[in-house]
Amino acid sequence: MTLFKDVLSNPSQLYFIGEISCNHNNCLKTLLKTVDKLVDVGADAVKIQTDAIDGTGSTMDFRTPCFTVDGGTIWDGKNLMDLYKEAYTPLEWHKDIFDYCSSVGIECFSTPYSDSTIDFLSQFNMPAIKVASMEAADLGFVRRCASLQVPIIISTGMINFEEARAVVKVCRDVGNFDITLLKCVSEYPASPADMHLLTIPKLKDDLNVIVGLSDHTLTHTSSIVSTVLGARVFEKHVKLDDTIFGPDASFSLTVDQFGDMIELCKEAKSTLGTSNLLSKSKNPSYSRSIFVVRDVRPGEVISSDNIRIIRPGYGMSPNDWDLVIGNRFALPVKAGFPLLPEHVMGLG
Repeated sequence: MTLFKDVLSNPSQLYFIGEISCNHNNCLKTLLKTVDKLVDVGADAVKIQTDAIDGTGSTMDFRTPCFTVDGGTIWDGKNLMDLYKEAYTPLEWHKDIFDYCSSVGIECFSTPYSDSTIDFLSQFNMPAIKVASMEAADLGFVRRCASLQVPIIISTGMINFEEARAVVKVCRDVGNFDITLLKCVSEYPASPADMHLLTIPKLKDDLNVIVGLSDHTLTHTSSIVSTVLGARVFEKHVKLDDTIFGPDASFSLTVDQFGDMIELCKEAKSTLGTSNLLSKSKNPSYSRSIFVVRDVRPGEVISSDNIRIIRPGYGMSPNDWDLVIGNRFALPVKAGFPLLPEHVMGLG
Protein backbone atom coordinates (compact mmCIF):
# COMPACT_ATOMS: atom_id res chain seq x y z
CA MET A 1 0.00 0.00 0.00
CA THR A 2 1.27 3.48 -0.84
CA LEU A 3 1.42 6.14 1.86
CA PHE A 4 -1.30 8.10 0.06
CA LYS A 5 -3.59 5.06 -0.01
CA ASP A 6 -2.95 4.64 3.70
CA VAL A 7 -3.87 8.27 4.33
CA LEU A 8 -7.14 7.81 2.44
CA SER A 9 -8.15 5.07 4.87
CA ASN A 10 -6.93 6.82 8.04
CA PRO A 11 -8.78 10.02 8.98
CA SER A 12 -6.12 10.95 11.54
CA GLN A 13 -3.39 11.35 8.90
CA LEU A 14 -2.49 14.39 6.81
CA TYR A 15 -0.67 14.32 3.47
CA PHE A 16 1.57 17.14 2.22
CA ILE A 17 2.43 17.59 -1.46
CA GLY A 18 5.22 19.87 -2.63
CA GLU A 19 4.31 21.07 -6.13
CA ILE A 20 7.62 21.79 -7.87
CA SER A 21 5.96 22.80 -11.13
CA CYS A 22 8.49 24.79 -13.17
CA ASN A 23 10.55 25.87 -10.14
CA HIS A 24 13.59 24.03 -11.44
CA ASN A 25 15.02 26.80 -13.64
CA ASN A 26 15.30 24.26 -16.46
CA CYS A 27 17.86 22.30 -14.43
CA LEU A 28 17.25 18.70 -13.38
CA LYS A 29 19.89 19.00 -10.65
CA THR A 30 17.94 21.88 -9.09
CA LEU A 31 14.76 19.84 -9.20
CA LEU A 32 16.41 16.90 -7.44
CA LYS A 33 17.90 19.19 -4.80
CA THR A 34 14.38 20.44 -4.17
CA VAL A 35 13.26 16.84 -3.72
CA ASP A 36 16.01 16.32 -1.12
CA LYS A 37 14.90 19.36 0.85
CA LEU A 38 11.26 18.29 0.69
CA VAL A 39 12.28 15.00 2.25
CA ASP A 40 14.17 16.89 4.97
CA VAL A 41 11.16 19.03 5.94
CA GLY A 42 8.74 16.11 6.12
CA ALA A 43 6.80 16.34 2.86
CA ASP A 44 4.95 13.20 1.85
CA ALA A 45 5.00 13.71 -1.90
CA VAL A 46 6.57 15.57 -4.79
CA LYS A 47 4.35 16.65 -7.64
CA ILE A 48 5.48 17.71 -11.08
CA GLN A 49 3.61 18.77 -14.20
CA THR A 50 3.59 16.84 -17.45
CA ASP A 51 2.82 18.58 -20.72
CA ALA A 52 3.98 18.33 -24.32
CA ILE A 53 5.16 21.30 -26.38
CA ASP A 54 5.08 19.60 -29.77
CA GLY A 55 1.46 20.46 -30.57
CA THR A 56 0.02 17.37 -28.84
CA GLY A 57 -0.15 19.00 -25.42
CA SER A 58 -2.50 21.42 -23.72
CA THR A 59 -2.16 24.22 -26.28
CA MET A 60 -0.88 24.93 -29.77
CA ASP A 61 1.50 27.52 -31.16
CA PHE A 62 -0.95 30.08 -32.54
CA ARG A 63 -0.16 33.80 -32.44
CA THR A 64 -3.75 35.03 -32.58
CA PRO A 65 -5.04 37.27 -29.76
CA CYS A 66 -6.91 34.40 -28.08
CA PHE A 67 -3.58 32.75 -27.30
CA THR A 68 -2.22 35.75 -25.40
CA VAL A 69 -2.76 35.67 -21.62
CA ASP A 70 -4.73 38.54 -20.13
CA GLY A 71 -7.16 39.17 -17.28
CA GLY A 72 -4.86 40.73 -14.71
CA THR A 73 -2.57 37.73 -14.16
CA ILE A 74 1.16 37.74 -13.49
CA TRP A 75 1.58 36.29 -16.98
CA ASP A 76 -0.39 38.91 -18.94
CA GLY A 77 0.93 39.56 -22.40
CA LYS A 78 2.64 36.20 -22.82
CA ASN A 79 1.74 33.81 -25.60
CA LEU A 80 0.45 30.54 -24.13
CA MET A 81 2.93 28.31 -25.94
CA ASP A 82 5.83 30.56 -24.99
CA LEU A 83 4.71 30.48 -21.36
CA TYR A 84 4.36 26.70 -21.34
CA LYS A 85 7.76 26.24 -22.96
CA GLU A 86 9.21 28.37 -20.16
CA ALA A 87 7.42 26.23 -17.56
CA TYR A 88 8.10 22.88 -19.24
CA THR A 89 9.46 19.90 -17.34
CA PRO A 90 11.07 17.78 -20.08
CA LEU A 91 9.50 14.38 -20.61
CA GLU A 92 12.97 12.81 -20.74
CA TRP A 93 13.53 13.89 -17.10
CA HIS A 94 10.53 11.99 -15.77
CA LYS A 95 12.07 8.57 -15.29
CA ASP A 96 15.03 10.08 -13.44
CA ILE A 97 12.65 12.07 -11.23
CA PHE A 98 10.44 9.11 -10.37
CA ASP A 99 13.42 6.84 -9.75
CA TYR A 100 15.14 9.43 -7.56
CA CYS A 101 12.04 10.04 -5.45
CA SER A 102 11.69 6.32 -4.91
CA SER A 103 15.33 6.05 -3.84
CA VAL A 104 14.99 8.79 -1.19
CA GLY A 105 11.65 7.60 0.15
CA ILE A 106 9.17 10.20 -1.05
CA GLU A 107 6.15 9.60 -3.26
CA CYS A 108 5.97 11.22 -6.68
CA PHE A 109 3.15 11.83 -9.11
CA SER A 110 2.19 14.32 -11.76
CA THR A 111 -0.49 16.43 -13.39
CA PRO A 112 -1.03 15.58 -17.06
CA TYR A 113 -2.37 18.23 -19.40
CA SER A 114 -3.30 16.20 -22.47
CA ASP A 115 -4.35 12.74 -23.53
CA SER A 116 -0.82 11.99 -24.72
CA THR A 117 0.64 12.85 -21.33
CA ILE A 118 -1.94 10.69 -19.49
CA ASP A 119 -0.70 7.80 -21.62
CA PHE A 120 2.90 8.77 -20.96
CA LEU A 121 2.41 8.82 -17.18
CA SER A 122 0.75 5.41 -17.14
CA GLN A 123 4.20 3.78 -17.28
CA PHE A 124 5.13 5.09 -13.82
CA ASN A 125 4.01 3.53 -10.56
CA MET A 126 2.27 6.64 -9.27
CA PRO A 127 0.44 6.67 -5.93
CA ALA A 128 -2.10 9.11 -7.43
CA ILE A 129 -2.84 11.24 -10.47
CA LYS A 130 -3.69 14.93 -10.22
CA VAL A 131 -6.21 16.82 -12.34
CA ALA A 132 -5.57 20.57 -12.35
CA SER A 133 -8.38 23.10 -11.95
CA MET A 134 -8.06 24.08 -15.62
CA GLU A 135 -8.84 20.54 -16.78
CA ALA A 136 -11.45 19.60 -14.17
CA ALA A 137 -14.44 20.80 -16.24
CA ASP A 138 -13.44 18.45 -19.10
CA LEU A 139 -15.27 15.29 -18.02
CA GLY A 140 -13.75 13.25 -20.82
CA PHE A 141 -10.27 14.18 -19.62
CA VAL A 142 -11.18 13.40 -16.00
CA ARG A 143 -12.58 10.04 -17.11
CA ARG A 144 -9.32 9.14 -18.84
CA CYS A 145 -7.32 10.06 -15.74
CA ALA A 146 -9.65 8.13 -13.43
CA SER A 147 -9.42 5.11 -15.72
CA LEU A 148 -5.78 4.63 -14.72
CA GLN A 149 -7.33 3.21 -11.53
CA VAL A 150 -4.99 4.98 -9.15
CA PRO A 151 -6.32 7.45 -6.55
CA ILE A 152 -7.31 10.69 -8.24
CA ILE A 153 -6.86 14.20 -6.82
CA ILE A 154 -8.85 16.99 -8.45
CA SER A 155 -8.51 20.74 -7.86
CA THR A 156 -11.76 22.69 -7.95
CA GLY A 157 -10.56 26.21 -8.71
CA MET A 158 -12.46 26.52 -11.99
CA ILE A 159 -15.57 24.42 -11.40
CA ASN A 160 -18.71 25.07 -9.38
CA PHE A 161 -20.33 22.68 -6.93
CA GLU A 162 -22.58 20.94 -9.44
CA GLU A 163 -19.64 20.50 -11.81
CA ALA A 164 -17.70 18.98 -8.90
CA ARG A 165 -20.58 16.54 -8.37
CA ALA A 166 -20.39 15.56 -12.05
CA VAL A 167 -16.60 15.07 -11.78
CA VAL A 168 -17.06 12.72 -8.82
CA LYS A 169 -19.73 10.76 -10.70
CA VAL A 170 -17.46 10.33 -13.73
CA CYS A 171 -14.73 8.85 -11.53
CA ARG A 172 -17.13 6.48 -9.79
CA ASP A 173 -18.69 5.44 -13.10
CA VAL A 174 -15.32 4.00 -14.19
CA GLY A 175 -14.85 2.23 -10.85
CA ASN A 176 -12.48 4.72 -9.25
CA PHE A 177 -13.69 5.52 -5.72
CA ASP A 178 -10.43 6.91 -4.30
CA ILE A 179 -11.34 10.54 -4.97
CA THR A 180 -9.88 13.63 -3.31
CA LEU A 181 -11.18 17.10 -4.08
CA LEU A 182 -8.94 20.05 -3.30
CA LYS A 183 -10.52 23.41 -2.54
CA CYS A 184 -8.64 25.85 -4.74
CA VAL A 185 -8.76 29.46 -5.87
CA SER A 186 -7.16 29.74 -9.30
CA GLU A 187 -5.47 33.08 -8.72
CA TYR A 188 -1.69 33.39 -8.56
CA PRO A 189 -1.21 34.40 -5.83
CA ALA A 190 -4.62 34.01 -4.21
CA SER A 191 -5.93 36.34 -1.55
CA PRO A 192 -6.89 34.76 1.80
CA ALA A 193 -10.10 36.81 1.69
CA ASP A 194 -11.15 34.93 -1.47
CA MET A 195 -10.62 31.41 -0.12
CA HIS A 196 -14.15 30.68 1.21
CA LEU A 197 -12.88 27.68 3.11
CA LEU A 198 -16.31 26.75 4.46
CA THR A 199 -16.80 24.94 1.15
CA ILE A 200 -14.40 22.26 2.44
CA PRO A 201 -16.84 20.55 4.85
CA LYS A 202 -19.61 20.96 2.26
CA LEU A 203 -17.57 19.11 -0.36
CA LYS A 204 -16.70 16.42 2.16
CA ASP A 205 -20.20 15.87 3.47
CA ASP A 206 -22.28 16.35 0.33
CA LEU A 207 -20.04 14.46 -2.08
CA ASN A 208 -18.60 11.92 0.37
CA VAL A 209 -14.99 12.38 -0.71
CA ILE A 210 -11.66 13.08 0.91
CA VAL A 211 -11.02 16.83 0.91
CA GLY A 212 -7.96 19.02 0.93
CA LEU A 213 -6.53 22.34 -0.16
CA SER A 214 -4.51 23.46 -3.15
CA ASP A 215 -3.27 26.73 -1.71
CA HIS A 216 -1.88 29.61 -3.77
CA THR A 217 -1.83 32.15 -0.94
CA LEU A 218 1.49 33.38 0.40
CA THR A 219 0.77 32.62 4.06
CA HIS A 220 0.05 29.52 6.15
CA THR A 221 -3.31 30.70 7.48
CA SER A 222 -5.53 29.03 4.89
CA SER A 223 -3.81 25.68 5.30
CA ILE A 224 -4.11 25.80 9.09
CA VAL A 225 -7.79 26.77 8.99
CA SER A 226 -8.45 24.06 6.40
CA THR A 227 -7.01 21.47 8.76
CA VAL A 228 -9.60 22.43 11.37
CA LEU A 229 -12.35 22.21 8.73
CA GLY A 230 -11.44 18.65 7.78
CA ALA A 231 -8.85 18.99 5.01
CA ARG A 232 -6.42 16.08 4.94
CA VAL A 233 -4.44 16.62 1.72
CA PHE A 234 -2.41 19.80 1.15
CA GLU A 235 -0.71 20.97 -2.01
CA LYS A 236 1.42 24.08 -2.25
CA HIS A 237 3.85 25.33 -4.91
CA VAL A 238 7.41 25.14 -3.62
CA LYS A 239 10.83 26.34 -4.72
CA LEU A 240 14.28 25.43 -3.47
CA ASP A 241 14.96 28.95 -2.17
CA ASP A 242 14.55 32.58 -3.19
CA THR A 243 17.19 32.32 -5.93
CA ILE A 244 14.64 30.46 -8.08
CA PHE A 245 13.01 32.48 -10.85
CA GLY A 246 10.39 31.61 -13.42
CA PRO A 247 6.63 31.76 -14.08
CA ASP A 248 5.56 30.26 -10.72
CA ALA A 249 8.29 31.47 -8.39
CA SER A 250 6.49 34.60 -7.14
CA PHE A 251 3.65 32.64 -5.54
CA SER A 252 5.68 29.64 -4.34
CA LEU A 253 6.91 28.98 -0.82
CA THR A 254 10.52 28.11 -0.22
CA VAL A 255 10.88 24.52 0.93
CA ASP A 256 11.78 25.74 4.41
CA GLN A 257 8.55 27.75 4.54
CA PHE A 258 6.68 24.68 3.33
CA GLY A 259 8.21 22.74 6.23
CA ASP A 260 6.93 25.38 8.66
CA MET A 261 3.46 24.98 7.18
CA ILE A 262 3.59 21.21 7.67
CA GLU A 263 4.42 21.60 11.35
CA LEU A 264 1.69 24.20 11.90
CA CYS A 265 -0.96 22.07 10.22
CA LYS A 266 0.02 19.05 12.27
CA GLU A 267 -0.12 21.16 15.42
CA ALA A 268 -3.57 22.44 14.44
CA LYS A 269 -4.71 18.85 13.86
CA SER A 270 -3.44 17.80 17.28
CA THR A 271 -5.51 20.48 19.01
CA LEU A 272 -8.79 19.02 17.74
CA GLY A 273 -8.75 16.01 20.07
CA THR A 274 -12.12 14.33 20.52
CA SER A 275 -15.61 15.71 20.17
CA ASN A 276 -16.25 15.73 23.94
CA LEU A 277 -17.33 19.19 24.99
CA LEU A 278 -14.86 19.31 27.88
CA SER A 279 -11.84 17.25 28.77
CA LYS A 280 -10.51 16.88 32.29
CA SER A 281 -7.01 17.88 33.24
CA LYS A 282 -4.67 14.96 33.70
CA ASN A 283 -3.20 16.60 36.82
CA PRO A 284 -5.32 15.83 39.94
CA SER A 285 -3.53 18.59 41.85
CA TYR A 286 -5.78 21.11 40.11
CA SER A 287 -9.14 19.61 41.09
CA ARG A 288 -11.10 19.20 44.36
CA SER A 289 -12.07 16.05 46.22
CA ILE A 290 -13.10 14.80 49.66
CA PHE A 291 -10.29 14.52 52.23
CA VAL A 292 -10.24 13.29 55.80
CA VAL A 293 -9.21 16.25 58.01
CA ARG A 294 -9.14 14.54 61.44
CA ASP A 295 -7.93 11.11 62.50
CA VAL A 296 -10.93 8.77 62.56
CA ARG A 297 -11.69 5.24 63.85
CA PRO A 298 -13.82 2.46 62.29
CA GLY A 299 -17.50 2.99 63.09
CA GLU A 300 -17.17 6.74 63.54
CA VAL A 301 -19.88 8.78 61.82
CA ILE A 302 -18.73 10.69 58.76
CA SER A 303 -19.48 14.38 59.23
CA SER A 304 -18.36 17.84 58.28
CA ASP A 305 -16.14 17.73 61.35
CA ASN A 306 -13.90 15.01 59.91
CA ILE A 307 -14.09 15.47 56.13
CA ARG A 308 -13.82 18.47 53.80
CA ILE A 309 -13.83 19.23 50.08
CA ILE A 310 -10.37 20.59 49.25
CA ARG A 311 -7.62 20.37 46.69
CA PRO A 312 -6.03 18.09 45.42
CA GLY A 313 -8.28 15.66 43.58
CA TYR A 314 -7.11 12.25 44.81
CA GLY A 315 -10.23 11.45 46.84
CA MET A 316 -13.88 10.82 46.14
CA SER A 317 -15.70 13.40 44.03
CA PRO A 318 -17.19 16.48 45.74
CA ASN A 319 -20.48 15.29 44.27
CA ASP A 320 -20.31 12.23 46.56
CA TRP A 321 -20.63 14.44 49.66
CA ASP A 322 -24.33 13.66 50.29
CA LEU A 323 -23.62 9.97 49.66
CA VAL A 324 -21.06 9.70 52.47
CA ILE A 325 -22.28 12.22 55.06
CA GLY A 326 -24.02 10.36 57.91
CA ASN A 327 -22.49 7.04 56.90
CA ARG A 328 -19.72 5.44 58.98
CA PHE A 329 -16.04 4.82 58.45
CA ALA A 330 -15.18 1.20 57.67
CA LEU A 331 -11.45 1.69 58.31
CA PRO A 332 -9.21 3.97 60.34
CA VAL A 333 -7.99 6.94 58.31
CA LYS A 334 -5.36 9.49 59.21
CA ALA A 335 -5.93 13.21 58.69
CA GLY A 336 -4.55 14.45 55.35
CA PHE A 337 -5.48 11.34 53.39
CA PRO A 338 -8.11 11.24 50.63
CA LEU A 339 -11.47 9.65 51.40
CA LEU A 340 -11.85 6.56 49.22
CA PRO A 341 -14.87 4.27 48.70
CA GLU A 342 -13.24 1.50 50.75
CA HIS A 343 -13.16 3.83 53.74
CA VAL A 344 -16.96 4.06 53.75
CA MET A 345 -19.25 1.28 55.01
CA GLY A 346 -21.26 -0.20 52.17
CA LEU A 347 -19.11 1.33 49.41
CA GLY A 348 -15.86 -0.63 49.68
